[in-house]
Parts: sequence; structure tokens; C-alpha cells
Amino acid sequence: MLHNFGFSTKIKLIFEESSELSSKRLGEFRNNHNNNSYRILLDVTNLPHYSKEVIVSSIYHEVLHAQLEFLFKETESQDHERMATEYLERAVNSLLKQFSNMNKDTAKALVFSGLKNTKIYQNLNQETKNQMYEIESNFKNRNYGTYCD
Repeated sequence: MLHNFGFSTKIKLIFEESSELSSKRLGEFRNNHNNNSYRILLDVTNLPHYSKEVIVSSIYHEVLHAQLEFLFKETESQDHERMATEYLERAVNSLLKQFSNMNKDTAKALVFSGLKNTKIYQNLNQETKNQMYEIESNFKNRNYGTYCD
């Protein structure tokens, strides 16, 4: 996953299931503060009901948090701004590589689903935000995407 973003550092990622994340979070990054080891908690309440595309996008988002913590040690909001400015295209391209039938607008909408508090997202026109919201919703309510069950 890290190679998709052009990273080659040696960090350890530990994935865990959690039912204790807030209802709006599909995943959460935690720094273990030792040996470059990072925990990524994945929501077991909502995430299993969403498409594989949403799941992978959420995992990429949290993996990127771990890498950015390793490199820059910034706040979550600073990470999100950096993701939206410096890593948006890489995240979009990573999803496109993972899901060959996905188009760029869909990938961008799924990436932005975790970056709605960024300046770049806030500066988008309302029509674009509405289109992204519709795409995201369709991949969460079984209208589009592939599902595990």
C-alpha cells in the first residue's frame, strides 16, 4: 500500500477491528510511539456493509496518516490538508489501479470523503460537492461497487 503512494520507509502497520469508533469514522490511525509501529483501527459496525471500494479508500486514508506521522509528525487536520494538496492524485491513482473499472471522478469522490474539512474541498463549488456526495452515497448504499457478502 505504501508503494502506491511512492513511499518505501519501513514502518509497521497493525490492523485491528474496532466497534468503538465514532459513528462518522470508518477508520482511525493510532501512533504506538515505539519502533515506527502504527495501529489502524477499522470500524466493524458500518464498514463491512459498504463496498470494497469504500473499504479500500478508508484503509488507504489511514495508511497515509501513518506514513505522514512518520515523516512529519503533524496534527490530523494538517495531515488532511497535506493529503488534499500533495497526495490527492496519488490516492486517486491508487484506487484506479486497485479497481480497473472505476473512473477518475469516482475515485476522487471516495478520496475526498475523508477530506471534507480541507480548504480544497471547502473551495469546491456546491454542484461538485453534491456530485461527490452522491457518488459516495451510492458506494455505501449498494447502488454501486462490489460487496463482500
